[in-house]
Amino acid sequence: ALGAQLTGVYSAHTAALESERGAEAAGADLAYESDGGGFTLDALASHLFDVFAAVGTSSKLYKLMPQMLPDVLYAAIGMLRIPLSTQLSWEDDAEAYLQDEDDDSFSISTRVAAQQLIVELLDSLGKRAVQPLCGAVQRHAADSEALKAGGSASWWRSREAALVALSLAAEPLVSWSKRKNPKQPPPLQPAQLFVSPALLAADMAASAHPLLRGRALCTAARFAGC
Repeated sequence: ALGAQLTGVYSAHTAALESERGAEAAGADLAYESDGGGFTLDALASHLFDVFAAVGTSSKLYKLMPQMLPDVLYAAIGMLRIPLSTQLSWEDDAEAYLQDEDDDSFSISTRVAAQQLIVELLDSLGKRAVQPLCGAVQRHAADSEALKAGGSASWWRSREAALVALSLAAEPLVSWSKRKNPKQPPPLQPAQLFVSPALLAADMAASAHPLLRGRALCTAARFAGC
């Protein structure tokens, strides 16, 4: 039931991002009013993230997580995609971007909640979360390439979200790759994903969207610092 709810929220979030009219006012499009006040699908997503994080840290329930991780992490990364309203706000105010994207940000958003979920699952499940996270990153990378090939101007959002998720796993990925244990190789070498100079060149090019370019630089720095 929880997985179905998260899938529904993710689908609604995706529809809002893909709608040119709805994306600019994503908060309004994702909300409905009730007699007791307003409630949004983004708020529901944040609540579901809290539930999945609690399951991952529960000594009794954590065994349920591995089978759910691929879909949970794919949805979480999808919720990292930048809405147009947020994009416009950041383009108008660089300071707001820096504050919202700071690792210690107090901003309240679905993007922040999704990052917190990913970090908590990596902390509580360790290597068991790294491989499905890498798989989810690759799925979003493929989604991005498909959108780009189809002429979508918003293709970079999925790419940027994948980079955010990958940077959150930088430390365990680099640590795992340095061990060079042939019996237990890392799920994916970082360079195979995004962080090789050749792969990041396009993201850092002058023609790339500024928010994607900035994220690529941050991700490369995160891996270089591990």
